[in-house]
Amino acid sequence: MIQTSSIANLRHMQQDEIWLIVRSIGKAASLLSRPDVRWVPDLSPSKNLFFAYLRWKKEGIWGPACFEERYKPQFLQEADNPAFQQAFRELLAADAAGKTITLACFCPDERLCHRSIVKEKIEQAKGAPL
Repeated sequence: MIQTSSIANLRHMQQDEIWLIVRSIGKAASLLSRPDVRWVPDLSPSKNLFFAYLRWKKEGIWGPACFEERYKPQFLQEADNPAFQQAFRELLAADAAGKTITLACFCPDERLCHRSIVKEKIEQAKGAPL
């Protein structure tokens, strides 16, 4: 089973593994000492997209429309790269092996986060909602 969470809410989750799908580990570095935590930056947005998000936020245009019209298309384009595809295959294999994986990043609202896009890609690959 694959589920998603913000890093702040991980303590409320039960899983076999936590995959931190963040480009920069930052404040979550202490989690890497846990044997059930894996840092998977290949499933996160590029630095360019992350900085674009920060710029959109500063300009006051960040929200559902910006996410759908700008962020999501760019993230999906980035998801075509081999590193993302390899990490995605590993995620699906872990799920098929019966592991419960929590995908986590810093964003508090999944609706405006790449976690929701990765979740959609998983649902498409599996042919069923998570």
